Amino acid sequence: MDPNNLFLVIIKEFYPHLIALLLLIFKYISIFHIFLFYILFCIYHRIFSKTILIFTPSDINQNFLNKCPIITSLNYKPSFFFPSNHLQLILYQFVKFSKKKYKVISTKQPIGNSGVELDWIKYEGINTENSPILLIIPGLTGGTKDPYVMNLVDLAIENGFNVVIYQMRLLSENITFPHDGTYVDVAIDLDNAIDEIRKKYGKKIKIYGIGYSYGANQLVNYLGRLNYKKKKIEAGVSISNPYDFLVCAKFSENTIWDRILLYFLKKLYKKIKPAVERDKEYNIKGDIILKTNNVHVFDDVLTCKIMGYDSHTDYYRNIGSGQFLRNINVPLLCIHSEDDKITSFKGVPVDDILNNKNIILLKTSNGSHTMFFEDGEGIFNYKQWCIKPAIEFINAVKIVNKY
Repeated sequence: MDPNNLFLVIIKEFYPHLIALLLLIFKYISIFHIFLFYILFCIYHRIFSKTILIFTPSDINQNFLNKCPIITSLNYKPSFFFPSNHLQLILYQFVKFSKKKYKVISTKQPIGNSGVELDWIKYEGINTENSPILLIIPGLTGGTKDPYVMNLVDLAIENGFNVVIYQMRLLSENITFPHDGTYVDVAIDLDNAIDEIRKKYGKKIKIYGIGYSYGANQLVNYLGRLNYKKKKIEAGVSISNPYDFLVCAKFSENTIWDRILLYFLKKLYKKIKPAVERDKEYNIKGDIILKTNNVHVFDDVLTCKIMGYDSHTDYYRNIGSGQFLRNINVPLLCIHSEDDKITSFKGVPVDDILNNKNIILLKTSNGSHTMFFEDGEGIFNYKQWCIKPAIEFINAVKIVNKY
């Protein structure tokens, strides 16, 4: 088995406790009782799983929601046998997404020498050349090869969008470090990429954005800091956004979720290791990075240097997008699960959302971090529910604004 498999990381973390628990259970409880308990656990989540909308009513919001039956039905139910956050994480390791009906054509476009890239996605046989742009911003370690990203691409192209995936500089094998005492501004990075899209298609092209996790944070950061001055993105969807990194770090530190995120960050480091080692000024030691035991230490020894910050505290305080929600002046749908343990719901600035009539929050009680699995056709055919309200919302904005 692959030693880098995330499922093995989880097992390695918990196996002594699991063995002790199983020995105790089998001493007093039969397999039947365990199965019965599990079924009751699944039924409980099916019955008490709730979805609610949080927003300040306005004519414009109501116009959008009138065209969003998936959102207003509030009927998301997690997959029956994998309802909780931990089980959805396990399911992600085994779920089989639908095979592509079309050949995927990927064309990468670097933006200057920053390491930022745009990845233009086409499906052979489908012409989306004159369609509006859907800019997808994946999570911290996500990209074109990730199933959850391509799952959204499928639905976007089916709905007539021209799709481009944004790759942040943290993912680039050509990553560069700031040496002039400044920090990397994620909003400016994104703005430069959007200008490249407009150069290709003209300034009148309509661009919409959907971001996952760290990518959602970048999108909202941009909408609240730069887009409100010169509207280049018409509307956005934020999925599992860490609006306040300090709060999220507080509730995930020293938990299995912190270790899971660290696992992905170390995989990311292995990808950019040659570029990191080329920069002699910082003299970053790879063995120290690989020995880090939590996320904030990893960020101290690597991420802060890449981004130009002195400490993870400064980085977290500056990078969070929640502080800019009040400025957003385009439609924004925020999707977040209450059982998300990586970007804790406690970090969602609900009051700021309610104080901005352009923002709608769709909160689910289950869904984990960016997963939101629901039952599909067949026992092992699961689907990601969150992409449906995301595309539905963008389509509603297109209709109301008469694209």
